[in-house]
Amino acid sequence: MTLVKDLIATLQTRNPNAQLYLMTQRKQPFENHLTGVVGREEMADQAWRVEPGIARDDVFLVTGKRIRPGSLSAWIIAEHHQQVGERAIDAAVNEFTGKMAEVLTGIAKQHLHIDSLEDAGWDSADFHEVSTAGLRDALQAAYLAGRADRGVEPNSEEDPAAQAHASDIPADGNTLPPNAEPDQLDSSGAESDQLDNA
Repeated sequence: MTLVKDLIATLQTRNPNAQLYLMTQRKQPFENHLTGVVGREEMADQAWRVEPGIARDDVFLVTGKRIRPGSLSAWIIAEHHQQVGERAIDAAVNEFTGKMAEVLTGIAKQHLHIDSLEDAGWDSADFHEVSTAGLRDALQAAYLAGRADRGVEPNSEEDPAAQAHASDIPADGNTLPPNAEPDQLDSSGAESDQLDNA
């Protein structure tokens, strides 16, 4: 089964100005023009067809005029891409299991009010409106959970927040007080030197 979004994602990896053809008839391959794209609901004799595996929003790529002989290698390469894609999907599904799935699902429930992170297959269940604050809290909770899982303590060398803070401290260890301007520090330092010399 091929979804429209999958085809769009694949085509986005190609040259947008390239010619698009259809390869048909595996036993006797031919290259064909693409006449157009049609939805089932646009066809009067198909719009109300009710059968298993058929939906009104099914999409068809309509074969156009035959151009020239094609190549069997098109099927070999396409089937290889399909197998590689299926293995990648299986690996992603297997990765989202166990402890990680439990932690992330808990975070989604607590901060985003989303009960499941599994793909349901329809928009009303797979798309959610969330607040900026909720998203921020969820991301922070996921970050802290990942850090805890790695055993990284706050302010350690592996803690990005600690590194960011450390990068703001000059090499001599001097730091500016809150809201202080550098020229204020320079003037106070100069005044201190004058008093010492007096």
